[in-house]
Amino acid sequence: MSAIEASGVSGVGAGVGGDLGGAQFLQLLVAQLKNQDPLKPQDNAQFVSELAQFTALQTEQTNGETQNKLLAQTSALRAEGLLGRTVNYKQDGEEASGKVTGEMLVGSAIDLLLDSGAKVDLASVQSTQ
Repeated sequence: MSAIEASGVSGVGAGVGGDLGGAQFLQLLVAQLKNQDPLKPQDNAQFVSELAQFTALQTEQTNGETQNKLLAQTSALRAEGLLGRTVNYKQDGEEASGKVTGEMLVGSAIDLLLDSGAKVDLASVQSTQ
């Protein structure tokens, strides 16, 4: 019986989005330690290497989450700075302009509300006046 089978983890991609989560990693590690041959224990270097890889993955995930939060905050500040200003934008292949009267969060994107009643994705703004 392999360590994966003994752990109850149904495959390596059992976590959300196919990632091995922290709890699943620990479950797999404990199963691996329980099922190893006592006469041939796991090499310390290999064990430390696995822990280092997991730590690196956790750090990378945390950095990605932090970067996404920073990007969202930057976009919100940019949209806020456009309030009361006239923007030139391209939407559905046509160029237009309008005065920004508000902003609205749509999923992870920000839409600008214009005086004409139009909603414009912040990313489609080409210039301001």
